[in-house]
Amino acid sequence: MLKKIITIAILFFVSLTPAHADELSYLNRTISWSDSSPIHQSPVAYSYSNGSGSPCEGGWKTGCDPKIGEIEVVNFVPNCDSPAGSDMRLDCIDSVFANVDGKRVKGKRVINQNGIDSRYSFSEIAEYGVAKSSAYEIYTFEGLSHSKGNLYMVYPWSSKWISKGIRGDSTYVFLIAPAYQDPMWNCALLHTANDLCWQMGSFTNNVEFSLDVRFGDAPSGWFSGRLTDPSIRISKAVDGRSLVSFTGVSQAVPSINKNYYFINETERDEWTKVSKNLPGLSWDVLSKSGMRYSSGIPYPSDAIQQYEEIVSRVPNFNNADELKNIWRVDSKPGVNWSSDKSECINSGLTGVVSSNSMTYANSIPTWDAASSSLVYSMASPHTALGKEFVGRYDLLISEQAAKCLWSLKSLTPSAEINVTGANGEKKIITATSKIADGFYKFTAAGFTFSSNKISVKMLSEGSNPIKTSQIDSQPSPMPSATPIPLAMQSPASVVVKKVKITCVKGKAQKTITAVKPNCPTGYKKK
Repeated sequence: MLKKIITIAILFFVSLTPAHADELSYLNRTISWSDSSPIHQSPVAYSYSNGSGSPCEGGWKTGCDPKIGEIEVVNFVPNCDSPAGSDMRLDCIDSVFANVDGKRVKGKRVINQNGIDSRYSFSEIAEYGVAKSSAYEIYTFEGLSHSKGNLYMVYPWSSKWISKGIRGDSTYVFLIAPAYQDPMWNCALLHTANDLCWQMGSFTNNVEFSLDVRFGDAPSGWFSGRLTDPSIRISKAVDGRSLVSFTGVSQAVPSINKNYYFINETERDEWTKVSKNLPGLSWDVLSKSGMRYSSGIPYPSDAIQQYEEIVSRVPNFNNADELKNIWRVDSKPGVNWSSDKSECINSGLTGVVSSNSMTYANSIPTWDAASSSLVYSMASPHTALGKEFVGRYDLLISEQAAKCLWSLKSLTPSAEINVTGANGEKKIITATSKIADGFYKFTAAGFTFSSNKISVKMLSEGSNPIKTSQIDSQPSPMPSATPIPLAMQSPASVVVKKVKITCVKGKAQKTITAVKPNCPTGYKKK
């Protein structure tokens, strides 16, 4: 983990403004946690044949030939109705829908809004799953708008590795967000509308989207997301490709973006505390020419260790200064658990995990052999914009993977869902679960931050779940014909029991039995 931390720090040091010792008005330090920004604006292939990644200009020329070199191809998944997405060996975007006032509205592409940097364009190599270099698209959804207009970017980023003619893992980021252009940013090289760069905004309100993707090769492994109530459905497209539908509601995620100026004594002193274990970012760092310089580091969401270390010393980091409402799904290929259960996740689509936590230890849960549980560790500021921030965690796991992990034969198991704080305190949660489209779905919500560990464990039919008293809701109705007795847990010590009450209305009397019984309209509790 230490090696990864150092690597991140080195990669993201950014020299901004050199400053003489007697001219410090611009000397500053920045630090942030956020995962909502696009990764690339245009497709590009990189050659690693000489060690470092060099952009390939002019297509698949010598040195960038995937048949003999080490190549990473960064591209955007084209639309299925375009020539670039027509080959069945390639991935393509089938369609995208938004839920607008309860109505399912299909997105419409707005043509001639975005382009690519032609210097790094490349042709299709379908046998390697590489489509012609393509741009991400701008859409409208009838009846849907945001504070800066009615345009939305559908950003289907992909990265494919090819080593001397052998295809490696493919990685995907599917992002949907409000889109707008800022006159300050020129993107004439990308041949965009008005020659301006597309900027990604934040949803003002939660919006549900469905993104349908056809894959040339059926996806496997995990997907992680920034979605509320995610669902996934796998089927065959009309052309035989694997069709995967991702559905979920956009999610507000805390982010921290702090800027410290040397000339401000309060900010200078706080940064001295922040940079205690970041020597490369202290105020005293000098360039080779003996000058101080501005610098900073943008941390990704899996930089949980850095966040927990800093917030333990600097209380201001326990409040997020922004909430970014985003819709995002990322693939996580090549995950390898070092346990006797690794074979359970090595075939097919394992599942989807989503949380609104600012940081996490791993974007997917890990297997804890000692407790036979899937464990997910997260950390986030206790407040966001000064208000207590409430956490949510959704886990979908395929029936096949679940049966393998917990050695289950029955399709109607019980389950334990536990949320534990950093000091071992037991968190009160709302927990729900169901089975849908071949996936077990678990949700834990209503817990507070800063650091939490969530564990999910399934039990065979007939087992007695761990006792609990902190259930805030019952499992949601199951879509299957047979009720599924999934028992939601938070660690405590009393059995959840149904309560019987008597309700009266004049001479009429009714007995109601439920976990949280209420009298019918017009009746009063006796």
